[in-house]
Parts: sequence; C-alpha cells; structure tokens
Amino acid sequence: MTEKKVIRLEALFLHDTQMADLASEQQMLRAAFHRIAADSPLPFSPLPPFCPIADTDSIASAVSDADSSSRISAIPSRLAIGAPTKRDGWIIRPLIDPVPGAQTGSEATLPSLPGYPPFPAEQGFILGYAGDHCDRLLAESSLPGPFTVSARYRSTLTVTVEIAGKHGKPDAYSASYAIGAARWEKGED
Repeated sequence: MTEKKVIRLEALFLHDTQMADLASEQQMLRAAFHRIAADSPLPFSPLPPFCPIADTDSIASAVSDADSSSRISAIPSRLAIGAPTKRDGWIIRPLIDPVPGAQTGSEATLPSLPGYPPFPAEQGFILGYAGDHCDRLLAESSLPGPFTVSARYRSTLTVTVEIAGKHGKPDAYSASYAIGAARWEKGED
C-alpha cells in the first residue's frame, strides 16, 4: 500500500551562503546517522534545513494599522541562531530570539511528516530526525557554534511524501519539495 500526502507550511530560510552551510551540516549528520542507525526505516531528513513559522499574513492582521511602528520594529535587526541541539528526537539549530509571528507548540500545531513525530515546539532550523541517537550523533559530530544573520526570507514549503509499506512499516520513503517565492526580510544594522 502506498500513502501520499502533500504538506504546505510557512518556513524561514537564510541567504544562499548560510543555507549551504546548514546543508553541509545536515549532510554530515545524515551520513553519521545512517552509519549509527543503519536499520532506521526513515531517512534522517528528506528536506533541506528550514525553520517552520506562521504565515506572515497572520502577523500583519495581529498588528493594527494605527500601530505601524511596531510592524517595523517587529523584525529583529539580526537573527541569532544557536548551536545544534536535540529537541524531541530532532536535531535543530534553535533561534535565540523568537521570530515575530512564528508558531510554537503551545500556539498552533505545525503539520508533521508522515512516519515522523511532530516538529519540535521550539523555533529553530530543523536539520533532521535522529530519535534516540541524538546524543551520540551530536557527541560524534564537530559542528560550528551559534551565528547571526541580518537577511532571511519566508516562503511556502510544499512537501509531497509517498510511503510504501505493509502493516504500518515503511519499506520505501520518497519526498519531494518545492520552495515558493521568497519574501525577503532584512534587519537594520
């Protein structure tokens, strides 16, 4: 039996250089994960690094037209991104300061990928899912520490997942994704 699911969510992405750095970290973690957990039925991550957030329209509707100054000040000048850490089996780079309007587990439920647990409630760039292997994976990996960026963009991430398997166990997992038009944000220095 094959299950197909399409998921759309708003996500935060960084400039190409920083995204390439996160993708390199993800690739290194993916290789180490499959060496440690060769029998895992799910891939470490079928997606590029991304940070799930709320739709920007919900941010705008929450701020009155009379209070336009808060709209401008709501975008932090620099976005601080923490060192890789584990959250509920996921390896993420947490955001040090929250992104205005970003969803958290207590505010809204983000969609989840079939076969995986829900994304962590803490805001951050998701590198992958390692489950019980997070501690070992992070201990054996040499990853850079926190960093900051001034430019980032929001976009709709559309993910199509197909799982083939029997009796609730996946035999094959296929995911494709598309990143929509970028809505750039740049903090003032």
